[in-house]
Amino acid sequence: MGRSLLQTKTDVTGALYVQPKHIADSFSISRTTVWRLLKAMKQIPKYKKSFLDLGWQLKLVKLSDFEKFLQEQEHEYLKKAKG
Repeated sequence: MGRSLLQTKTDVTGALYVQPKHIADSFSISRTTVWRLLKAMKQIPKYKKSFLDLGWQLKLVKLSDFEKFLQEQEHEYLKKAKG
């Protein structure tokens, strides 16, 4: 089967949703790291609506929420490193 060409989508509010592959390319991290981060992100209730499941091969993530999640992870890491 062919792959979907859709890599991004915007919702009615203008929020940008991207495929995990786009995140890996944009942030220069491996796909494995992206999936590990997304798995952790899904466990946090406020990020439950940050994911769109458009099919068995097409999963999208709200880019702004992913960036916010990364910032929170960094903040937590620095807080632990200091204390």
